[in-house]
Amino acid sequence: MVSPGKWLAQVAAVAKYSVMTIPQRLGASASAAFGIAGVVAVMVGVLSIAQGIERTMSRSAAPDGAVVLRDGAGSEMMSGLGREETVIVGDTRGIARGSAGPLSSAELFVIIDLPKRSTGTDANVPLRGVEEAAFEVRDKLEVIQGRPFEWGR
Repeated sequence: MVSPGKWLAQVAAVAKYSVMTIPQRLGASASAAFGIAGVVAVMVGVLSIAQGIERTMSRSAAPDGAVVLRDGAGSEMMSGLGREETVIVGDTRGIARGSAGPLSSAELFVIIDLPKRSTGTDANVPLRGVEEAAFEVRDKLEVIQGRPFEWGR
C-alpha cells in the first residue's frame, strides 16, 4: 500500500507534467474542450426545448380534461376510436354531464397540406374535426369566421 505522502507526490507530479505539456498538446486539448462545449450546448438546447414543450402542454391542458387514445397509439393523430368506443367513454362513470348528455367529444385530428398565402408552397396545417359537445368540453374553442355547424346541413 502506498503511503498518503507518496500518493500525493505522485498526483502532484502527474498534474505538473500535464500542465507543463499543454503547449505541446494545444491542438488536441482545444479540440477536446470545443467538443465537450459543443456537446454541452446541444444538450442544453435539447433540454430547453423539452422543458418548453412540457410547460406549454401543462399550461394549455385543462385540469379536469382527458384525452382517450387507442391502445398503442403515441399521439392523437395515430389514434382512432370507433363510434361504439366513443359512446362507451362518454357513458363511463365519472364523466361530467351537460344539458345534452355527457361532456365528451369524439374528435379527429389530422395534418393537411394547404398552400401558404404568401408563397403558394404547401404547408402542414393541423385540422381538428369536432362534435357539437366540443364547445362545452373545450372552453377556448370558438368559431372565428362563419357559423357554428348544424347537424344534417
